[in-house]
Amino acid sequence: MTHYIAGSLMGRNVVVIGMHRSGTSAMTNAIRLLGCSIGDTGDFISPERWNPEGLWEHQRLIDRNNLILNLHGGTWFAPPRLPNGWMRRPKAQAMLPCLRSEFAATYPEEGWVWKDPRACLTLPAWLETWESEPVAVMAFRHPVAVAKSLAARNKFSLRHGLALWEIYNAQALWNLRELPTFVQSYDDALEDPPRLAGKLSDALTRHGVELDGSTSAAAEALKPSLRRNTVGKHDLGLLTGRQRKLWELLSALAAGMTWPNDDDLEKVTSPSLTTRLVLFSKIPLRRRVALTRARLRPQLGRAWQR
Repeated sequence: MTHYIAGSLMGRNVVVIGMHRSGTSAMTNAIRLLGCSIGDTGDFISPERWNPEGLWEHQRLIDRNNLILNLHGGTWFAPPRLPNGWMRRPKAQAMLPCLRSEFAATYPEEGWVWKDPRACLTLPAWLETWESEPVAVMAFRHPVAVAKSLAARNKFSLRHGLALWEIYNAQALWNLRELPTFVQSYDDALEDPPRLAGKLSDALTRHGVELDGSTSAAAEALKPSLRRNTVGKHDLGLLTGRQRKLWELLSALAAGMTWPNDDDLEKVTSPSLTTRLVLFSKIPLRRRVALTRARLRPQLGRAWQR
């Protein structure tokens, strides 16, 4: 599904958005093979057991995303709450010159493709640094498959993995609502890679992305053998009500449903209290205490200082 914004600028660059373990690496490689630049590879993360074909991520930009999350009291595995308009705050505005210079050093020319799963959360900051509006490709995967993959790689509990899946995908949808966006199920892409490569090429070209690569090479990058975790219908029973609704929305968008208005989208993408508590519990104790004090201080006033 492609989400069209009336009157939006046509973007020549591509940002790939998606939760960890959701096929963003394969999707980025496919877009690279279609003809987009991957930038300066001097700080590329090397292929490893969990991504033998490569992550296609730049360490310096990962570091900046981690810094954004840390400065707001969280990490990639325990994301902070970033309220609407957080980029207008002085702390966020102070980051922009550094973000601009780091990104320009990594991608000196237009026509790029960039991905880091943390951008699901931090995208508003990067949008402030780019001169032109990018086209977005959002990859998603079954929540239980993602949670199982995180359990194998990071030793996370299924509950923790599902909470992360919810937060990342919910924030991604909210942050993408004003961008031209192509939404794609990773599992469906692996069922028919040539068809996906053709759809992806058509969608990007329609939005002004100049491609001179090969759809057949892009299709070959989407290898079904890379999928290690499968799920069944019974696995939906592991989801909370909010997670199930979010999964249904993502599936509907990929199938061609019109992008919901902000009010309807907010109902699905606002994280549940259960999910917030699960992720808050993953923050180191000292930082949790500091965050709790910071939130309570305005309510307690002078009593807090005694």
